Amino acid sequence: VSDEKAPPPETRAPLSLPGGVVADTAAGARWLLGQAGVVLLVDGYNVAKAAWPDEDLEPQRTHLIRALDALTVRTGATAEIVFDGPDAPAPAARQGTRSVGVGYSGGALADDVVIDLVDTYPPDRPVVVVSSDRGVRDAARAKAATVIGSDTLIALFSG
Repeated sequence: VSDEKAPPPETRAPLSLPGGVVADTAAGARWLLGQAGVVLLVDGYNVAKAAWPDEDLEPQRTHLIRALDALTVRTGATAEIVFDGPDAPAPAARQGTRSVGVGYSGGALADDVVIDLVDTYPPDRPVVVVSSDRGVRDAARAKAATVIGSDTLIALFSG
């Protein structure tokens, strides 16, 4: 019996949830966020506009960053949010935190940037893409990321 660890897989596989647990539910999302090394890739405005529809864009971004920061502190997950917009330095209120990175699409669609980010993580690192956009969800699944909807993530913000 060898003490060597098996090499990491060369291709990504979605996380296998325990029996009876569905990823795109609050219980499933809580389980996903509790997995070691998990990273959330968040379609920023898709979540922010659903969570705070009556707010302007700047407060939406700030609310999302703060809510994700609190969630990642509770769960140990890390998160990257991508917003549509120029790839310029953000004001202090829009910058990330220790566990939440914030980026802007720089003229591309944030949807495409989120999908491209999946490939920047090693295949053995669990990746969860958060969006309710069908195109983003389908593309993320095609890259073997686990997918949850914006409303599912929003449900976790309160605890």
